[in-house]
Amino acid sequence: MKSPSPTSGDRKAHTFVVVIVGASSGIGRATAVAFARKGACVVVAARRASALEDVARECASEGGQAMAVPTDITEPEQVDELVRAALARFGHIDVWIHCAAVLAMGRFDDVPADAFRRVVETNFFGRVQCTRAVLKHFRTRGEGLIIDVNSVLGRVAQPYASAYVASKFAGRGWVESLREELLDTPKIRICSIYPAPVDTPIYSSAANFTGREIRPIRPLLDPAAVARQIVELAFGSKREAYAGRIGPTINLAHALAPGLTERLARLTVDVMQLSRSEETVSWGNLVEPSWRRAEVNGGWRSTRNKPPRWFVLGALVAFTAGLALAARSQRVRPYALSAARPLTSSRPAAPR
Repeated sequence: MKSPSPTSGDRKAHTFVVVIVGASSGIGRATAVAFARKGACVVVAARRASALEDVARECASEGGQAMAVPTDITEPEQVDELVRAALARFGHIDVWIHCAAVLAMGRFDDVPADAFRRVVETNFFGRVQCTRAVLKHFRTRGEGLIIDVNSVLGRVAQPYASAYVASKFAGRGWVESLREELLDTPKIRICSIYPAPVDTPIYSSAANFTGREIRPIRPLLDPAAVARQIVELAFGSKREAYAGRIGPTINLAHALAPGLTERLARLTVDVMQLSRSEETVSWGNLVEPSWRRAEVNGGWRSTRNKPPRWFVLGALVAFTAGLALAARSQRVRPYALSAARPLTSSRPAAPR
């Protein structure tokens, strides 16, 4: 991709245009500001018009041109209008960044079906619709880059967030399939970034069906650090990147000892993410935008940003012991169902 820094000559020769979906807060907002500091033209999209105007003003103050386009990515017509607006203003799009995401916390059978569906519609089908819309322009232009901001939960699961995890796992498979389809158009690329937990407002605005107050799992990354990695992806050649060290570590742990890793994940969420304080059921920002002030940070890093030392030590001891047991075991422990009567087919026997 070309450098966004203006040099000389015709304006269109050096105009670098970035569209960021989910730019009203969190990683998306930090990314918009990071590109503006590089002199890029930034189109910011999200549901909250007032928050987008704030982002656009901040981008302009950093030296970039900015345009706000209120968009609900679950509505295909609004996504198409976002693409048209960006092209009408700047003439082309260089990079499209998917940051929009919503979260619902709760045991699977406690999360209403409509809430589960809304998470998947936003986090997965919203991105699919955005890609359908911008890919037409990229194919006509012959080049372009899509950056999908996934999550470490697109690699390894956790309890009480099944809709979010499902959407992120689906997103990873979809991106990999799309990347293979685009092999014959090397100037159209798609890449992913998998952040560890980040200090954003998503936890405060999440739908909550747990009955307990939700907190993020520490340590938390600074959204600005993730934004810098996204900018690097835009001007590099990587196909994937992790933000934070926990992602590769958990991946390796799950590969070596999946059963133990799942138990530790359950323990971690029970101890660190769900507080003892009771909380009423809330749909958060699933249907309507959050009423909370749109910020880059969620304010969680202002307090202690490390997990309890006793918890880290206990988890390390448990995992080490689990690895030792896994190394000694030569077979998978059978489920209790293996001792039950074998299933027989209800089909009539084929005639001889």
